[in-house]
Amino acid sequence: MNWKTYLLAAVSGYIVLLIVGGLWHFFILRDYYWNILKLNVSAVVVGDILRALMLAYIYPFGMKGKSWRVAGTKFGAWMGIAAGLPAGMYAMNLGQTDLFAWMTVLFLLVQGIANGWMVALVYHEAAAKTA
Repeated sequence: MNWKTYLLAAVSGYIVLLIVGGLWHFFILRDYYWNILKLNVSAVVVGDILRALMLAYIYPFGMKGKSWRVAGTKFGAWMGIAAGLPAGMYAMNLGQTDLFAWMTVLFLLVQGIANGWMVALVYHEAAAKTA
């Protein structure tokens, strides 16, 4: 594994996670979320760092040789669903509404696809430079 590419993919993926999360929670659905949640921002930051590191590490194992757009969309969608469904079920278990649970799933799907595009682009560009 090329560690420079991995770290670049992780950092750029983390930035995308923050941008999408910030837009979603602080602008698009601010009133809805802030009336329901008391967000622990430091936990979100740590969680997103760990997720960015994990996604950048996993991506190269199954997505080589495909268009970065297609690969990033597939990878991001699967990772978003993998994170979103348990999070949505957990939200329902905490007594949140079904709408909140499905919005959580949708958010993690959108965030996952955006992250998948960024990670795929970094790995694609790195592969193009070495070819």
